[in-house]
Amino acid sequence: MPDFTRFDFNAHNFLNSEAVEIMTDAEAGQYILLLAKSWLLAKAASLPDDPTLLAKWAHCEKVSDLVLSKFPQVETEFGARRRNEVLYQEWIKTLDRTVSASENGKIGAATRWGGYRDANGEVNRVAMTPSITQTNPNQAIPNQSKPSDGGNFKNLAVRYRKSFHVNLSHGAIQKDEYSKACIQFGEDTVLEKFDEWALENMWIKERRHTNGLRQFYEALPAMIEADAAVKIEEEEKQQASVHQVEIEEASVVAGHAEFLEREKKLAAKRAAEEEIAARVASNPDSLFGG
Repeated sequence: MPDFTRFDFNAHNFLNSEAVEIMTDAEAGQYILLLAKSWLLAKAASLPDDPTLLAKWAHCEKVSDLVLSKFPQVETEFGARRRNEVLYQEWIKTLDRTVSASENGKIGAATRWGGYRDANGEVNRVAMTPSITQTNPNQAIPNQSKPSDGGNFKNLAVRYRKSFHVNLSHGAIQKDEYSKACIQFGEDTVLEKFDEWALENMWIKERRHTNGLRQFYEALPAMIEADAAVKIEEEEKQQASVHQVEIEEASVVAGHAEFLEREKKLAAKRAAEEEIAARVASNPDSLFGG
């Protein structure tokens, strides 16, 4: 928010103003008091056109005509009021500084959410989340390797020996069961699930069982389905996270659009006040600025 508790007072211009030089002590006091009051009212540095109220604020019975001349009547968004044109320009400068600070804040917010502004000042989002592999709802079992053939039985035999310190039987039934599992789920998946299953079935090692895979093949579908459920849950969480980022990004874009609209209105207002600014710049009684 703008700081409406202070403004830039040019002591040199004030003391060398012809209007101030011909003021009495009382008038100079009235002038300063009304300048301060018009700023603190925060209504575009203007005062109500009420002689009684102005006299109260200026600590006098009646504000002098000379002092009132420094606050001519103007039409504002608050209606007909009195305003010192030089102080009003200081007001505009304060608003400009506030707008600039706000714009810098929006740029920072956009950057934090993976965005940047292009040459036209528009917010563009740079994707900062990994792509999500969609799960086919009709495919309950995700495969780490594409089922294509019966696999290589030796791969399972090696793992069996490593886990249980006993050789796996190479009978036709063993090879056929392994081949069917690889065709259905993929050899990489079957071997991965075997490694997990073996850790919980060390009874085979204790009994030195050479054909202990019946329970493994029975448990395999449920193990894979459980993994699929976990994967779907993780993807849903990731999608929810991406959706939240998109909502926050939309909020940043909407805020930027609102800012541009305010800027457009402010620019139109400034254009109408350029004539006043030019006259103030050439005013030898200017209190502020160079």
